[in-house]
Amino acid sequence: MIDCKHKWPMVITNRGFNTEFCTLYGKSVNDTICSQCEDCEGKTPKEHVPNVHFPRRNEEELQQIKQVCDGCPLLRLKHQTCKKMPGEDHPVDIVAQHPNNHCPEDKW
Repeated sequence: MIDCKHKWPMVITNRGFNTEFCTLYGKSVNDTICSQCEDCEGKTPKEHVPNVHFPRRNEEELQQIKQVCDGCPLLRLKHQTCKKMPGEDHPVDIVAQHPNNHCPEDKW
């Protein structure tokens, strides 16, 4: 995990996953996005995030999803978001963590 003083943990209860929120850019982020950020600095504050116990994909499933998304022309590489989700501000690997979320192209 990439540490940054602008990154805050949060829970999206209606979507069923934990995420980190960038207070500098006002959006959900992941390590891929943070690794390309020039403003990354300091240590992530460790705030208490309640454990909601939503079902999550395991690491192997997330890798399979990442491979599908990486080869898709709908993926915006810089922000790791899908072009078919116009109002979606969460990176695709975060959205994919919940089994009920789906690809708009039915690729997985």
